[in-house]
Amino acid sequence: MTAGGQMDNPVEHSGGITLADWRAQHRVGGPPKILVDPELRAFVDQLLKTDTFERIARRCLERFGVPRAPSKSAISRYWHYLQAHQAVRDGPSGAEPHDTGKGGPQRARPLQQRARCAWCHTGFQRRRTGGSDQLYCSTHCRRTCDMAARRWAAAAIASGRLSVEELRRYAGEPVQPIED
Repeated sequence: MTAGGQMDNPVEHSGGITLADWRAQHRVGGPPKILVDPELRAFVDQLLKTDTFERIARRCLERFGVPRAPSKSAISRYWHYLQAHQAVRDGPSGAEPHDTGKGGPQRARPLQQRARCAWCHTGFQRRRTGGSDQLYCSTHCRRTCDMAARRWAAAAIASGRLSVEELRRYAGEPVQPIED
């Protein structure tokens, strides 16, 4: 953790990411091989500058063998993970092109599509499927915020700061910011 309470970038830890760091980001399962194995990560990081994901996967298989070698998809996910953390660290700017091996360089999604979670302030990439604006990085954060809001409303009703009639008046209407 930094002095401001923000979590350090787990990719920058020289020993690899820990399971605790991974879960602190509200991620399921365990961290990818690339993030856990510092030697593998250094090798992949070096190759990401020049090779395609397919060639990197092949070279990892040759060097590290089947148990340690990541798949082409895992390398792609790792690259996108790095891009997302770069966006959080550096702020809005264009993403670097990467040769995917399918017809030349392709650009990553523009960084203005990345956001910070309204609950935990972790950087995340917004969904591409449409719908309403995504405010949270995960279902866990959305549900935790909803639960906190329900508890706040119940406490406000109990203390008399909010009436049920006032709450009912806003039911079904688009949410407007509350002004102090």
